[in-house]
Amino acid sequence: MNNSIFKAFINHVEPNSIAEEVDIKMGDKLLKINGTPLRDILDYHLLAENDFIELEIEKENGELWEIDIERDPHEPLGISFNEECFDGLNKCLNKCVFCFLKGLPKGMRKTLYIKDDDYRHSFLYSNYITLTNVSWDDLARIIKYKLSPLYISVHTTNPELRENILGSRLAGDIFEKLKYLAKSDIEMHTQIVLCPDLNDGAELDKSIEDLSSLWPSIKSLAIVPVGLTKYNYLANKYLRHFSIEESILVMDKIHKWQKLFLEKFNSRFVFAADEFFLRANINIPNEADYENYPQLENGVGLVRNFVNDFKDFFKENQFTIFDHNKKFLIVTGQSAFPIISSLIKEFYNQDIVTVHQIENRFFGNSITVAGLLTGGDIIQGLKEVIKENSILLISDVLLKRDDNIFLDNMNVSQLEQSLDVKVQIIENSGYALANAITGGELDVKTSNSHSW
Repeated sequence: MNNSIFKAFINHVEPNSIAEEVDIKMGDKLLKINGTPLRDILDYHLLAENDFIELEIEKENGELWEIDIERDPHEPLGISFNEECFDGLNKCLNKCVFCFLKGLPKGMRKTLYIKDDDYRHSFLYSNYITLTNVSWDDLARIIKYKLSPLYISVHTTNPELRENILGSRLAGDIFEKLKYLAKSDIEMHTQIVLCPDLNDGAELDKSIEDLSSLWPSIKSLAIVPVGLTKYNYLANKYLRHFSIEESILVMDKIHKWQKLFLEKFNSRFVFAADEFFLRANINIPNEADYENYPQLENGVGLVRNFVNDFKDFFKENQFTIFDHNKKFLIVTGQSAFPIISSLIKEFYNQDIVTVHQIENRFFGNSITVAGLLTGGDIIQGLKEVIKENSILLISDVLLKRDDNIFLDNMNVSQLEQSLDVKVQIIENSGYALANAITGGELDVKTSNSHSW
């Protein structure tokens, strides 16, 4: 057992809380609860459940306080911390051949360069992790705390191939780790980033077969096409994107597996990312085919969810456009442009709402998703567009949460000044987009973490 003492920095104390009553201050550090050091927020919640607790606090001046607290059952202490992992973030040590972070140029937001591979963030935020840096003690802790569901990047179940893809000799035991977690009923959602001539074909079939053997602990598997930016210098020498014909073959393979799993599990289990359908110009499946969207945040079913969400606005609301002198500009990437354009044509006057396809000059024109557009891309794409009396609608997923900063470090105010246009940031859902154009004050019914 690790008895190291880590300092949990307290960054907020609730007014009128127990913590305020016992004179805990912002900037203090929590060291122990009931004599036990804390590794992370998980330890904190487990140890703080007791009605009688003893806190060891290090004050800003270095003094150590021991505070005994008696409280009503489940009454919160009223403190929060500046991070969840008091012992530090478990960073990714892999050298994946298609690593997106290797394809980031200098000068972007600092947080984008953090290679997060921490199982705690997988549980807390649905981040995908590789399990490469997870020890067997860590796996036992996952089981002890019932950290479920987890989100796992598998890529292949072939040990040798996985070691090569991830660039780590520690990557080959992934299936043994998955089996260990499955035996204790830890729910998992998995993904394979698919690369032509690397882990597709027979290798993909074997991976799907292996992972499905752990159903229902492994609830779903997303097949996502590899994405390469112009900055992936090494990867671009060895990898490429799927062609239209290859994308169709991948989807045919997945569809055959889905038919088998529907008979066996009453679930499709494996799902193709929307990008395969968009690249091959094939209709997006119906909502029922996505089985409540288990992989929505991985771009699986995102388009269908958005389209249905948009149309739900008109089913639920009578509306008029309140200000006919107001015009709206919508920006999106190449992939979603046909979808968004079709929806706008169906429901809105083209003199009022226009949709603009923005080329991704920052990462390269092979990147076609809207979520990776930068402020500079938008400026370049709209500089010749007449914007008088217009409002530019920007999805919040193009921006850093709470800071309104694009990937290229440009902020919204700079974008407004450069284009001489007012920007309205909206939550990312079809319902929110329709509501923003209509001008109503209705509550947004759904939103997710991907961009249109």
